[in-house]
Amino acid sequence: MPRLSRLALVSAALAAAAVPALAQEDEVTNLDAISVAASAEPVKLSRTGATVTVVTAEEIEKAPLGFGQYLSTLPGITLSANGGLGTQTSLRVRGLPAYYLGTRIDGINVTDAANPQVSYSFGGLTTAGLSRIEVLRGAQSALYGSEAVAGVIDITSWRPETEGASGQVALEAGTRDTHSGSASVGLKTERTELALTASRTVTDGISAYAQGTEKDGFNGTQINANARHALTENLTIGAAALVQDTSVAFDNTGADADNRADSRLRGGRVFAQFDTGAVWHELSLARARTERDVREYGSDTHFLSDRDTLAYAGRWAARDTLSLNWGLEHGQDDFSVASSWSTTANGIRTTAAFAEALWAPRADLDLSFALRHDDHTLFGGHDSGRLALAWRPEADWVLRAVAATGFRAPSPYELWSSYGKPTFQPETSRSYEIGAERLLAGGSISATLFETRVEDQITFDSNTFTYVQQAGTTKSQGIELAGKAAIGANWSLFGAYAYTDVTVRQGTAERRGARAPRHNLTLGVDGRIGARLDARFSVTHVAGLWDEYVDYSSFPYATMQQKMSDYTVATLSMSYALTETAAATLRVENLFDESYQTARNFGQPGRTLYVGVRTKF
Repeated sequence: MPRLSRLALVSAALAAAAVPALAQEDEVTNLDAISVAASAEPVKLSRTGATVTVVTAEEIEKAPLGFGQYLSTLPGITLSANGGLGTQTSLRVRGLPAYYLGTRIDGINVTDAANPQVSYSFGGLTTAGLSRIEVLRGAQSALYGSEAVAGVIDITSWRPETEGASGQVALEAGTRDTHSGSASVGLKTERTELALTASRTVTDGISAYAQGTEKDGFNGTQINANARHALTENLTIGAAALVQDTSVAFDNTGADADNRADSRLRGGRVFAQFDTGAVWHELSLARARTERDVREYGSDTHFLSDRDTLAYAGRWAARDTLSLNWGLEHGQDDFSVASSWSTTANGIRTTAAFAEALWAPRADLDLSFALRHDDHTLFGGHDSGRLALAWRPEADWVLRAVAATGFRAPSPYELWSSYGKPTFQPETSRSYEIGAERLLAGGSISATLFETRVEDQITFDSNTFTYVQQAGTTKSQGIELAGKAAIGANWSLFGAYAYTDVTVRQGTAERRGARAPRHNLTLGVDGRIGARLDARFSVTHVAGLWDEYVDYSSFPYATMQQKMSDYTVATLSMSYALTETAAATLRVENLFDESYQTARNFGQPGRTLYVGVRTKF
């Protein structure tokens, strides 16, 4: 039977299961979820102009094991992976490369300053032990500085939800000798919150090279520890710690290879929050060290990144309709790259000041104004701004608009490696978006038009084997659609679609953006069958994907583009309640065993079956 026919049958069967409950309720969902990333203070989603997706712990429990694989089902996010779990994996937001995306875990900036461009590889991160994910789309340099031109991903590990001691354990085993487990314990009282989570994943994996025969295995361990304690009514102290160790085998673009990458991330953050009358303050110190040992083409390279940030933030509620936020940051980024033929090491210091005003001139209108100044040791100061509004003309409508500027500072590697140049200047960007959201029974439906222009990009010249900065514009524009609605008492329908048109202009030449698919669609249903069985089925279709490579057959070398095959991937997850606190789980990823690539010459796992158990206490 053709795959599309099988897909239609499964979709029809799940839809039929939901039919008995199609009597839709008239009540409208109240959009009162809180975003902690969209502004310098927590805001309700209905009162922010920013485009935010909040993923809850309940949704994460049903998600695929790979973090990047799951996020690629959300609006405007696509995945590029050089193989299976653990390999180099990038997330693109609205078609822009991963080095325009800020990433934080428990408040710690985990982007790697020793990468060619400062970014975080999502390949070794799983969804195990996580309780919340926020995806903030659009230029956010006014709040977060460099590396936030496309947006910010904010990740929170498990936290206790009820008073007293609590915890959870999840274990599962799957195809290709895959084993994954996580355990969390915590304590919550009126004044104290403690949480500790440990997770580990081991798999034989697949061949990263699409035509390869040897397996490229992966193993990874992550530990998150968090604590906060209210010493008095006006003073709270806290800390977070992160340990992430991964080891993965990987291939070259054209053949099986005996390559390996071992990575170690150590992060920590301490903070103190205190009130002085009407003003709230926070002092924090964060540090993240990433070490990577990479063996490729028979040679070993050691990468080291240290990122230290000392920050102060203040908040004042001037009145019910006006609040002011402000802050100062001082950062030190050091990196070194050592190989058998060269060693490069250097550092960057940045100092930044920001301010934000949240103003509600009317009960149905919220405005936010943010401005940030970053001062860099090499190229001086840079200003970024963001203006956003959220207007609620009716109780079940939210209209949004954002205009923002952003920048990306050259990475240490681009400045000081043998391929770089210390005279590079920051890339700059402008971003605009306008959207509307309609609240429905059990959910909402939204549409967002967006455009981002990035100027003076730093790119790699394959003929001179150096980075160059030249006049040119990368433009990303399109539309995002997202929705969720109740289709009965126990079932809901959800979906996301993004049309993204990315063009890169350098001089007079123009080409399509690589690894930025034109179409990305996810549709699914989520609900309960009987009293104990929960089910979730989703289908993701990606089309209009191009990748590029360098043709070294003749000089001068040419950058070539290749059309990639469209693909459709389905995921089915089920959970059967054994008791009130324990459940047996079944999940099938790539249900129809689709053969596909998200990056040229690198394969993705075929059908993968997981069975497991989880319990809460």
